[in-house]
Amino acid sequence: MPRYARPLFLRLTPALDATATFKPLRRALVAEGFDPTRVADPLYVYDTDTNAYVELDAERYAAITSGATRL
Repeated sequence: MPRYARPLFLRLTPALDATATFKPLRRALVAEGFDPTRVADPLYVYDTDTNAYVELDAERYAAITSGATRL
């Protein structure tokens, strides 16, 4: 997959809430964002140094939000 097409964040969830037409309810997911303190599901972020997904912990989250780490 080309670099521009890779997702930066992965969230693994057992099931998604859906509408009557089976479309996922995205508002709750968007509201939670990628803050590991607000999300109960495992979160992963793409690490360009290792070319792999690594778990998003509080340290990585702080580095991303402060601008110390670029995605």
